[in-house]
Amino acid sequence: MGSQEFLGNVPAVWIALGLLLSMLLAHEIAFRRGRAFVLSSPNADESGTKLLDGALSLLLGLFLAFSFSLAAGRYENRQDLVVAEANAIGTAYLRCDLMQDGLRETCRQHFKEYTDLRIGLATVDADSGELRELALQSQAKQEVLWSMLAEAARASPNTSSSLWLQAMNEVIDRHGERVAAYRRHVPAAVTMMLLGLCLIWAVFNGYSQGAANQRNRVGWPAFALLVSIVIYIIFDFDRQSAGLIRLDASQSLYDLRASMK
Repeated sequence: MGSQEFLGNVPAVWIALGLLLSMLLAHEIAFRRGRAFVLSSPNADESGTKLLDGALSLLLGLFLAFSFSLAAGRYENRQDLVVAEANAIGTAYLRCDLMQDGLRETCRQHFKEYTDLRIGLATVDADSGELRELALQSQAKQEVLWSMLAEAARASPNTSSSLWLQAMNEVIDRHGERVAAYRRHVPAAVTMMLLGLCLIWAVFNGYSQGAANQRNRVGWPAFALLVSIVIYIIFDFDRQSAGLIRLDASQSLYDLRASMK
């Protein structure tokens, strides 16, 4: 099922706010230290500090772009997998019509219940026990469907029986891919490096401004706020039901379930 997301139990908004406050505090402390150093050493050269501050700003931008791309790519992949799963379940449901009269309605009912379980996966947190429970229930329902279809195929070996099994195999594959995708997050090492780099950047920026004795009261706080917003979006992309960014593709499963009625 995958490992738990780093800081998975902390809401993304609190991570962003905590980072913003930490950067502002680190910046202010570094600013005062830089100003105090220059006042005590009037002939000190601050060019190296400014150069390092610019390099860190560039490195931070690259890390933000990299992390955002990873999170957005996984979100888009989860969207595609939900649509693919809805199509697979819909195809398998229609092929219930090829079964004998005694099994046709039973097959349809099992697929309706299975679809309800798959809809539930889109409404729970990716690291919750409820997701694991829904995944286990889905696997149990798959076993029931596979046993029923395999028994029907043995009783009536023909072209239609291979179509049942092929469709069911596709449903099982989509299940595994979807659950694995929901448990895949930005690596913890990358997240820690990104958050740490934000704080280091705040320190060097504050020290550089203090050494120059020129405080940017509007520009830097605004930029720090923008960085925190990007961090929030990165974390929110990985949390399918805990934030503002939701899995819109789950509507395809609702539409499928409505068509089964």
